[in-house]
Amino acid sequence: MLKNYFILPLMLGLLPFCDSNASCCLEDPTKPPPEVLRKVARLEEDASKGICDAQFKLFEHYKGCHREREKALRYLVDAADGGHLKAQVEYAKMLEIGENVEQDYRAAVHYFGLAAGQGDRLAKYKGALIALNHGTPEERRIAANTFPELTSEFDSAVDIWGTILGKLDNHGVDGIPQDIDEAYRLLISSRTGGYDEEDPNCIKIIFLHDTLPDIEARAQGGDSLAQFRLYEIYTEGRDGLPADSAKAWGYLLQAAEGGLPQALRERELNPPVDLPSLEERARNGDHSAQF
Repeated sequence: MLKNYFILPLMLGLLPFCDSNASCCLEDPTKPPPEVLRKVARLEEDASKGICDAQFKLFEHYKGCHREREKALRYLVDAADGGHLKAQVEYAKMLEIGENVEQDYRAAVHYFGLAAGQGDRLAKYKGALIALNHGTPEERRIAANTFPELTSEFDSAVDIWGTILGKLDNHGVDGIPQDIDEAYRLLISSRTGGYDEEDPNCIKIIFLHDTLPDIEARAQGGDSLAQFRLYEIYTEGRDGLPADSAKAWGYLLQAAEGGLPQALRERELNPPVDLPSLEERARNGDHSAQF
């Protein structure tokens, strides 16, 4: 048995050696070098005294070993609870996605909040984002109140806050009043003057904010989305305008030529109608034309 213990790794040319950065665990077929054992012993002694840096280093040491995951997690939690910033962020990330722990959004927000309290702005943003998506109404309201101060740092915060302010119900989001003007300003500024043509919230906010002359001006300037909006308006007759199929199709064709996906799909599904020829076919008894 002892013979096989050494021969197999040597035959495979895989006899590992652990350095100070390696995770030497029971799954390795060799005993770690003495200097590694001494270093781990010193770290464990310091960790037992509540030294957070030692606890976090032991987490990093053991985390790659399947059989030592519980030990690694214990050291990580001790370090996070003791105030170690990196440990708090690491543990929060694990809780958010359920990596080696049960997924727990509320606990993730808590640990991101601890890190944020030590000045980690990214942790503050991530905690607020989790609370917005998974928190109670009160937690979402509190989280949303942090977004205005984060919009100068994170483009994604600008987008999210703009969408929140532009939600299309009468009461805003969890008590946050709807503010179309501010939503429009945030969305446009975050896109350096443009917008996401596939984002329905963005589209609705922009067109709620814009007047018909605004839309027509953008359409004349070659804005495909504005052209498609005018196609919709003139097809059905909206915003005080009567339906006008000729204008509608003119704007649709312009939007399609501009490559707008919605316009290309609409043109394919509903090709323009040649009314004179259709009326001629109807007079000649073509029932489909009559219909």
